[in-house]
Amino acid sequence: RLGEGGPQDLDAAVQRYARLCNSGMKRACNDLGVAQQARSVETAAATFRKSCDAGNQLGCANLGVVLVKRGEVTAALPLLQRACESGQAGACVQLAILVEAGRHGQKADPMRAGLLYQRACKKGHEDGCSGLALLLFLGRGIPAKPRRAMQIWRAVCEAGHGPSCQNLATAYRRGSKGVVKPDAEAAAAWAARACTLGVKSACGPQK
Repeated sequence: RLGEGGPQDLDAAVQRYARLCNSGMKRACNDLGVAQQARSVETAAATFRKSCDAGNQLGCANLGVVLVKRGEVTAALPLLQRACESGQAGACVQLAILVEAGRHGQKADPMRAGLLYQRACKKGHEDGCSGLALLLFLGRGIPAKPRRAMQIWRAVCEAGHGPSCQNLATAYRRGSKGVVKPDAEAAAAWAARACTLGVKSACGPQK
């Protein structure tokens, strides 16, 4: 998954990954970049580029994410596309986010976003599953399947994904014709679970 780190001792992690990276271990260069992000995004980006240039697609994916955050979407897109096609689920999710609502100058294409979320979800990426479920619930770009959406959210929520719990809370609070009736008690329970899992917006009064 994008952004996964190493040991809590940052200095030791950086030194260890640097040795492994310099010895030619491609994945270690990516892990070094992850560790470096806590102190310097620029340094991390250079390390991700080294990992990517060496053929590590996770490094390409992480570099793409950094570039998107810097507003360099044009440079990020081919990196993310290649990483996604190679099986990096996090890259697929980042691409889906960009094209779903046409962010950063990209043409809005919710249908393509749905396919990208689906690809990530099949790889077990929780954000991919949650994003796919939202499009299914709303019928945005793909045929509406709200029951299936709620099944996905429930499964991912129960696996520990807070945003999916929050989406369930919203669905129960507002209801969906022919799918679920408004249920304040269920909404509160799912919101509490989301809060426990770190979704701060779920911790206060819900609208």
